[in-house]
Amino acid sequence: MAPTLEVMRLTGAASGLGATTNTNITSAVNLADASDSASDAGANPITVPGSGSNYSYWVTTQLNVTVAAPDLVFNLSVSPGANSSPGGTGVDCRGGITNSGAQYVQATGTAGTTGTELTTGNYAAVATVYSSIFTSIGTGGISVQGTQASTGQFGGYFVYQISVASTASAGYLPNWTSANFTNTWSYSYN
Repeated sequence: MAPTLEVMRLTGAASGLGATTNTNITSAVNLADASDSASDAGANPITVPGSGSNYSYWVTTQLNVTVAAPDLVFNLSVSPGANSSPGGTGVDCRGGITNSGAQYVQATGTAGTTGTELTTGNYAAVATVYSSIFTSIGTGGISVQGTQASTGQFGGYFVYQISVASTASAGYLPNWTSANFTNTWSYSYN
């Protein structure tokens, strides 16, 4: 029997290695904006700055097994989905992964304006932050550590954020939604 998995978004304060709130975003509409909420529904869009860049709050995701396979789940990878694109001039997606068992770090920033920039200094468990997952990771994906023989959340985190530079179109950009941005998680099992 094949396992059943969900993509979880971790938000709120740290609790142990994880977060106080874990939301299934497998079919989410609102994937990133300028708040630490899994269901903000567009209340805090990322604005185009006069200079420099604004960012979404970073989004920390992890897989959750809801129906376990008879054997281990392994060989995880994540990549931008086939329908993903940077969103135009001045808009991109930064991202990186953590090792399994890494400490979750809550996203911060100024709600409705910008999130704190995702860097290895601000999220130490992310060894490398790719400035563009579209060009750095591409459809080949990036390996994420983790195995699971039962139900529950497991493996490393995939952490990403949207960056909006002053060169983007003036005004507000629409929130990144599942219509123009997806992350594809791949896995194998015995």
